[in-house]
Amino acid sequence: MHVAGISHLEIALKLAIFTDYDGTITTTDTIDLMLDTYGQKDWFALSRRLDAAGATNIERMTAEFTPFNATREQVRTLLTEKVGIDETFVGFLQYARSRRWKVVVLSQGVRESMEAIFAKFGIESVECHANALTAPGSPCGIAFPEKGTVRNDGCGGLCGVCKSGHISRARSMGFKTVYIGDGITDRCPAAAADLVFAKKYLKKYLTQKGLPFVPFETFADIERELAARFGDEDEVLPDEIRAEE
Repeated sequence: MHVAGISHLEIALKLAIFTDYDGTITTTDTIDLMLDTYGQKDWFALSRRLDAAGATNIERMTAEFTPFNATREQVRTLLTEKVGIDETFVGFLQYARSRRWKVVVLSQGVRESMEAIFAKFGIESVECHANALTAPGSPCGIAFPEKGTVRNDGCGGLCGVCKSGHISRARSMGFKTVYIGDGITDRCPAAAADLVFAKKYLKKYLTQKGLPFVPFETFADIERELAARFGDEDEVLPDEIRAEE
């Protein structure tokens, strides 16, 4: 081990990768699918009106899910049958774990969706933060169990999951942070991360704002970029680094 490589390896050991779920990991937006199938007929028009009126993420989602005519089991069945994932995500996750990088899924969707889809594709032991469905065994509503528990500086706690708060906390712990996203709710966390991968709406938004990002289509693209940036050397633990010195 060369002393000149120590700082590079320390960065690699302290890399935290945060990724959006709906439309980023999944090939279908699971909230849209759920509302199209079991929500009110005009939910999308309602959502647009609320956005235009300046409603918060929590206010908008609460209205979208009132009413919602499905049980958790019906939701699980729908998602399991209809939703796929980026076929390169599992390989990316394995690669990140081989490099000892932290991978966290952040979503304004619901954890029941993650549970169903990750079980379908055999994905285990991934740290996830999301909203939740209520009332098992009867028509569901939506709940926000993380509300106010993690917040970014200056944030008003307007989202069920404060994505930028999770990123800021990781940065305060010495992690170099990566964010991966595609949609409207990815704008805030994209501004908080050290490195951003973007597609679809988020790519267009960051381009218009003149903000830096790396475009991607699949997680294989992200894996290649991170490997190029951080190398493929075997990481060593801090105690091992000190021993080499």
